[in-house]
Amino acid sequence: MEGAVASVRLLARTVEIDDPGPLLALLPREQQLAWIHRGDGLVGWGRAAEFAYTGPNRFADAGAQWREITRHSVVRDDVGIPGSGLIAFGTFTFADDAPGSRLIVPQVVVGRRDGRAWVTTIGTALGATPLITATDAPQPPNVLRFEPGAVS
Repeated sequence: MEGAVASVRLLARTVEIDDPGPLLALLPREQQLAWIHRGDGLVGWGRAAEFAYTGPNRFADAGAQWREITRHSVVRDDVGIPGSGLIAFGTFTFADDAPGSRLIVPQVVVGRRDGRAWVTTIGTALGATPLITATDAPQPPNVLRFEPGAVS
């Protein structure tokens, strides 16, 4: 993304839930996102919004757009701890001109931190909280590749 910051108005609703068990077991086979550390963390799926960035200002562009999105969005967060409420998962390339830098706002996020668990639904309209059920183990990524190189 270059130039003007585009904004999207999202609606997010977070409610506390009973411990859902292993977070990775909740993930569907596709559109999965996760950040887990020692059993706590966040898993998400679906796409409420997604934004791509390139160029030397990709980090600043993403930050400016996220601030604009959070400023215009409606968030009801009954949990109020880091990771609850409106969130985005980010991935950024090392090279300025490489494609792949993104912010992804999932439709559903399940999180756990310090013994508390929650579910957040995100979209352009609030609906019923989706049913959270265990699934088959997530498939490993098939686009991962390692290449030699140096980072300045």
